[in-house]
Amino acid sequence: MKGADDALRRVHSPRYMTQAADEGVRMRAVVVYESLWGNTAAIARAIAEGIGEAARVVPTEGATDEMLTGADLVVAGSTLLGF
Repeated sequence: MKGADDALRRVHSPRYMTQAADEGVRMRAVVVYESLWGNTAAIARAIAEGIGEAARVVPTEGATDEMLTGADLVVAGSTLLGF
């Protein structure tokens, strides 16, 4: 896990983010959600908007292996039910 931790620190460092922005690197992000009443869908769209124009928003039934392969970031959200 040390290698993964080092990679995460490097990717999230301000220097890396500045360099990536300067070089025009766009992160491929996919926001996948399951929504019963539309609230989670609205949050998923807001998250994708915050990530940037390269983020895709898809419901779980629309997510495919091809879509997720090569993504730099996958965000998953679902409804919470409590009875």
